[in-house]
Amino acid sequence: MTVHAQTVPVCNHFGDCFTAFFKKVFGIFTAYDRALYAHNTFERLFSMSDQELAEFGIKRDDIPQLITRKMGWSKE
Repeated sequence: MTVHAQTVPVCNHFGDCFTAFFKKVFGIFTAYDRALYAHNTFERLFSMSDQELAEFGIKRDDIPQLITRKMGWSKE
């Protein structure tokens, strides 16, 4: 996993800096929440049997593509 340094833009007023800082913090928590959701979904689907997956019309090999599409990370 690659970690990118986040920079807070230079601000002229305290309120602007305060808002920019919390937007960055909120963005970090949002990204973490989305990654955790994708991980939990992946784990849940991979723990199912092939028969259970077939009931949903899913093959085990399709799980990663399914999750990336659902999360909007797919380039398709």
